[in-house]
Amino acid sequence: MTEQYLRNVAKRDVIIGRSFIKHGGIYKFFNSLKIEIDRLFKSTYMEVSWITCIEKCESLKKFFEEEEKSTAYILRCLERSIINVRKYAKLNISCLNIRAVSGVWEKDKHLFVIKNFEQDKGRLIMGFGPSAAGKTYWAKNVIKLLADIDDRFPTEFLSIDGGTYREASLVYQTLVESLIQKNIGGLTNLVVAGLSAGKKSLFDSGHVKTIIYDYLKTQRTPNLYVPETLGGCAFGGISTRGRCLNYYQKYIDITKDDDWVGICIWQHKHGGECVFGPHYKCIGCTESGKERERKEGKQYSNTAYQNSLTSGNIHAKKANKWFIIHNTGGKKYIPYGRENPVPCINLIESNIEIQKDIQHQYNCEVHKQIPLKN
Repeated sequence: MTEQYLRNVAKRDVIIGRSFIKHGGIYKFFNSLKIEIDRLFKSTYMEVSWITCIEKCESLKKFFEEEEKSTAYILRCLERSIINVRKYAKLNISCLNIRAVSGVWEKDKHLFVIKNFEQDKGRLIMGFGPSAAGKTYWAKNVIKLLADIDDRFPTEFLSIDGGTYREASLVYQTLVESLIQKNIGGLTNLVVAGLSAGKKSLFDSGHVKTIIYDYLKTQRTPNLYVPETLGGCAFGGISTRGRCLNYYQKYIDITKDDDWVGICIWQHKHGGECVFGPHYKCIGCTESGKERERKEGKQYSNTAYQNSLTSGNIHAKKANKWFIIHNTGGKKYIPYGRENPVPCINLIESNIEIQKDIQHQYNCEVHKQIPLKN
């Protein structure tokens, strides 16, 4: 389990041991979690059902909180967030004094130094767009594409991604796997999605983002890829959550990148509404989101779709370099006279030139003013 929990961090056994010492070690901590899950969910459902578990599941929230505040978990998040498109991605982090490690991140964070980014100015890619449009999937492609266009563009980035933090949480993954075994679709309040995102969620990736961001402010300037839906902000005026700029200005500040790259990655709200020709069709955000929701344990909601699409398009174009990418989501079609399906082609609108060979390499075509219709 120690190898699974932290792969490339030096002295991982010591760090993990101290992170879970008050619970009798990592094995006892997760055994206790499994026992608690079995106590809360005793029945196996005949049909897949999503259930809401609020007061009864307060005990599970405590497991999440214990993991999230541990040094081992935050290092695990950082380790899984490194993207390097030219070679093996590895977190290069050193501990100044392993003897001083307590296992509590708030006490230990000053002991760890990231060495992946030895620079005074970083690069920022903001990946806007609706939920389930493919923002995380396109991360490596976008970085490689930019590096192919400009050989001075860096190829190593740190992603600030709530999906990565969910994957990194062994409490989260253990709970989801247990629910699937009991034929429970998931918990509606495990991660509350759409316009209600963040309200009474058992797992709050926004809280983890804040912890990571605060730590990065103490390090050398990083390169960041940040997927952001902008679903709850106001693109014209102010909402209860503030202006859209408030969602990403801090990343411009931390990278010191006035020449940041803006991307809006989107699919149509429903695949059947895609207005493009057969070789440019998309699966659709709703279909993509519904297909993955049970595996991820996060119930999909498309309520913020239109706001995310409109805001993403507007704010991507505020960057000096921007791309609007209609992602097919892996949709395939059968060309006339052929028997086997081939991948549909992604459409890109951009204010910079993308050479034909690069378009072919990334299965995309450049088109002017793609109509953003849901």
